[in-house]
Amino acid sequence: MRLIDASLCGLDAELMDVSEIRRLAHSLLEFGIEALLVTPRIAECLHGIEKRCRVFMQYRGNDGVEHLRDLYAAYEDTEEEPNVCGFDYREWKRAKNQRMGDLEIFSPDQSLYFGDYSSEYHRILRATDGDICLNAGKSGVFSTALSYEWINAGGNDVLTSFFGFGGYAPTEELLTVLFVHNMLPNTMDVTMMKSLSMQFATALNYRIPPHKAVVGAHIFFVESGVHVNGIQKNTSCFEPFSPDKIGAHRTIMIGTHASPSMIGQILERNGIQPAPEVMSELVCRVRNAARGGKKNPQESDIMELYLKITGERAG
Repeated sequence: MRLIDASLCGLDAELMDVSEIRRLAHSLLEFGIEALLVTPRIAECLHGIEKRCRVFMQYRGNDGVEHLRDLYAAYEDTEEEPNVCGFDYREWKRAKNQRMGDLEIFSPDQSLYFGDYSSEYHRILRATDGDICLNAGKSGVFSTALSYEWINAGGNDVLTSFFGFGGYAPTEELLTVLFVHNMLPNTMDVTMMKSLSMQFATALNYRIPPHKAVVGAHIFFVESGVHVNGIQKNTSCFEPFSPDKIGAHRTIMIGTHASPSMIGQILERNGIQPAPEVMSELVCRVRNAARGGKKNPQESDIMELYLKITGERAG
């Protein structure tokens, strides 16, 4: 399985520093990406990177079908040192007429969304001997599922980009699905997922929605209550994967369902063993504060309420 990541195509090479573009490219390689889809201008910025990974460009052939051109393969048989990322757009247009190992990009049509697309994928792969790359980006919210099914059916190449930028399947979503199903190559370092997504969000001037799958800031926010109790006993009860696996962390919010055990743990961390009647009063006040406040109570708020209750009882 090979992801051909197109995240670099979304960069504005005219406004960005070349060193920053190269840094992002090297971060993708460190992450475990083995192939990159680039524009001619981005290719000029990445001179030499083709020695570490496969580099592709995209064009539309005479038959109207989109193809990928493997730049490095075009120069493998030449005697001179390969220098495939240093040419300009005009030279690339001339070079693309050479044999470079075309890969057709298949975009599932709408009829497949509600049909047996798994069987359809197997049929396509048999008909093309597997030499085909899936671009499910035009399928919108279905792109991650369709890309996963493509790989599950035996497809090798898939076009992706972080956040689905540019109309491709989201890199972070597809890799996480593969990780959960134990299909992720050992070369991938998913612990970099969060930090790498933040790098591309900055470079693309993209604001990640708080509840964006995998990398959203709020997807590992858990309100105290039965969910927290379950996670403390076994994280797989409520989470398909632990946040630390992708370089994220879990945030436990104290809210309207705050449990005595959760509040008790906070007090215990502060060396307090409350009397049952104090605990009952404290739980009630914490829940009321969460219900009527503009923000969820913090640990300091709980300690303040505890001291207020004990002070009232002492008085």
